[in-house]
This record gives sequence, C-alpha cells and structure tokens, in this order.
Amino acid sequence: MTAMDATISVTHRTVTTARTFDAVVDAIRNATGSLEDGFVKAVEGVEDLNAFEAAMREREGSSGFMRFLTIDHGAWMTRFYGLSHRAVTFVMGNPLVAITMLREDVEAGLNVPFRLMVMEEESSVRLIYDLPSKQMATLSAGARAAALELDAKIASLINAVVGDAA
Repeated sequence: MTAMDATISVTHRTVTTARTFDAVVDAIRNATGSLEDGFVKAVEGVEDLNAFEAAMREREGSSGFMRFLTIDHGAWMTRFYGLSHRAVTFVMGNPLVAITMLREDVEAGLNVPFRLMVMEEESSVRLIYDLPSKQMATLSAGARAAALELDAKIASLINAVVGDAA
C-alpha cells in the first residue's frame, strides 16, 4: 500500500441573511431541480449522450443545479437527541456542470456534487459551503478553471436565494 498526502487550503464561505430559515430553504428548493429519487431512475431507458443531456436538463432548476440528497440534521437531532437546531445540508450539482471538471481530471469527482448547509441562528440564517476551486487546488489547470466557473454558479444561486438580505 502506498499513501500520499497533499495539503490544500480550503475557503469555507459563510453568507448570513436576515431571511427566515424556511424562506431560505424554500428558495433553494424552488431554484433547484431534483435527482433525489435516484440517478439510475433518471437515466432509465436513456440510450445516448443527447438523451442523457436532455434528461439532465429536465431535472435542473432555474439555478442550473439539482439536489441529489437533502439531509435535515435539525429533524433527527430534535427527534432523537432533544436538540433544537434547524439545519439542512443539500448535496447538489449538475452532471452537465460536473463533466466540465471531470473530463479534465476525474479526481474532481471527490468534490462534485458540492454541499450547501443552511443553519438557523438566533437572529439570522447562515448558508455555508466550501469553494470547489479551492478543494481542487491540486488538480489539473483545466479542472481548476472549470471549478472557478462552478464557484461563480454557486455564488449566483446564493445571491438568488438571499438577494439583498445577504
């Protein structure tokens, strides 16, 4: 067995808004499509690249992203541990965006889809994510360039969700 370590500097971005938790979560759901019923189901019967891309476009939301998984941390922490937190993590992306990085360096698949967490604080709501471009710092120049475009797409989603409230 051989192991290699690489140290990268990750940018952990937090955007704070005065919008309510429910308004932010609803806005994210409204701006994103869903693949939460399963990727395999979404491509059932798909025979070629054109059909695959069409199937993915049907699933993307206005942001160009789709949710792969939603984890309601607050629900299980409250139910089973008596902790009253409101926190949801979305795992989201878009295979049509991911391919722009994966064709350059398949290792980019470690960081796409990306995660976005929404947490309710006492007087605000925080949206938290790690910039994909920083996570991919050790990859090829082409993958890093495509990841910078993903950073911009995520920022656009966040701006659409929080607007002037950021």
